[in-house]
Amino acid sequence: MEPMPRWECDQCGRENPGESRFCASCGAPASDRCSSCGQMLGRSDAFCPACGARRAEGVGKKPKAVEGGSSRRWWIIGGAGAAIVLAAIAAGVLAWMALRGNSHKGFATRARTILQNVYPRQQTVTMQMRRLYRAKSLTPLTGSARRLSTASLRAQGQVASLSAGNKTEEGQKASLLRALRSQTRYANELIALPPINKLSLGSAQNISDQAQQSRSAYRPLASTVGHLVIKASPPAPIPLARLAKRVQTQRAKAHARSIKLRAFVIKVEGFLSESANGRSEIISAIADTQNCSISPEDSANRVDSVVRNRQSVLDQLSALNPPNPQADHVASLLESGLEHSIEADRHYRDWMNFVFDYYYTPPEGCFGSPPENQDFKDGQSESATATSYKNQFVQAFNPLAKKFHQRKWAEPEF
Repeated sequence: MEPMPRWECDQCGRENPGESRFCASCGAPASDRCSSCGQMLGRSDAFCPACGARRAEGVGKKPKAVEGGSSRRWWIIGGAGAAIVLAAIAAGVLAWMALRGNSHKGFATRARTILQNVYPRQQTVTMQMRRLYRAKSLTPLTGSARRLSTASLRAQGQVASLSAGNKTEEGQKASLLRALRSQTRYANELIALPPINKLSLGSAQNISDQAQQSRSAYRPLASTVGHLVIKASPPAPIPLARLAKRVQTQRAKAHARSIKLRAFVIKVEGFLSESANGRSEIISAIADTQNCSISPEDSANRVDSVVRNRQSVLDQLSALNPPNPQADHVASLLESGLEHSIEADRHYRDWMNFVFDYYYTPPEGCFGSPPENQDFKDGQSESATATSYKNQFVQAFNPLAKKFHQRKWAEPEF
């Protein structure tokens, strides 16, 4: 029995059975077969033992350029090169997808960088706002607001110069610009605030509206830019609104007090006008008694009429309810002046009755010059005291009269 033909692998050199189509060691395909019938050929066969066909030239021979396992190395080198090319292509695709899918991260970084300059300015304004409950002036707040306005305007220019890579970035850019514009208006409203005593609820409401608009525009950016937008956005100006409400309440109370004070001043003006003729009447009665030009009894009656008038004014003045300490001081000085004036008038009246009883005989008149007894001297003393109180009164009352456009007075006029 003839042995089965075998063939040697060109790649690894192992002998394989003739019917094998691939090497059992390396898996390389068999190449020594007849080109006509496919019969396995030995390396020394020039003709096919099955069909007699001439062996094809080059079949069963190793390429001259390839020696001991070099073909296998070429397969390995080619595969490695292909792998490197594929890896480079894959890396490029992944990088492109990363840039496209994570572009919002780049925008967020730029936005945070811009807001880093706005955030500390807003924090300073917020701190000044919290101190308003004990503030005596709005100057620190308006100064901080001016710096915030400058930072917001600069940030607007920086955001406007950013290029948006996609629609998401365009929306974020628009939101950030709206937020910064509202923040600038918010800062400008703070800069334009009036003095603290003229602060109104309307001004506080305008500032609150701008702060709300800025926060609404900042809010959509929180998911991409981060918590910094919350810190950079202006808070609700609750302390400012409370201060405005307190100032408005104080102004309303001050207005009510002013109305009461004006009514007080007008009443005092009436009292002074009512008693203005009394002084000249007293002076005339004293002179007539000293000259004995009329009956001392008539002079005493004239003085008594002045006393009753002044007492009526004093009673009305005592019934007044002064609206504040200043008015109470004015009323007290006038009361003291009137009391001493009335007391002086009564002494002069008693002196005139004394002259009538002892130095006057109708119809002849007086016998010589009427003497000045103790009542006359007491009258002069009380009159001097009354003059002192009246001088203090006019110094305290005239500023109030000027404030409410009323007549100013001098001591001799009442």
